[in-house]
Amino acid sequence: MSGIAALFLVSSLYGANTTTGNGFEMDAIAMAVFGGISTAGGKGRLIGGIFSAFVIICLRIGLGQINMNPQLILVILGILLVLAVLIPNIIGDIKYKKKSI
Repeated sequence: MSGIAALFLVSSLYGANTTTGNGFEMDAIAMAVFGGISTAGGKGRLIGGIFSAFVIICLRIGLGQINMNPQLILVILGILLVLAVLIPNIIGDIKYKKKSI
């Protein structure tokens, strides 16, 4: 999958060099976490990852089209990433507390 993604990236940039993929690390992690894929491994579905990739790319392109500051776009994606990690943990804690009562 990463090879296919690299082909699409290189074709859209009309070439590649050693720094072509710099800055995509946070996007890759955010797409996986938003899609419900566990960072520990073994859990998740491909469709969730694809859907989250679509949402993040649309956000990045849409916010770029309205000339939003690139650092602010990163802050928004970071906040969404933190929320995507916190919300399932909070829900799990609430379910655990209900079960133990």
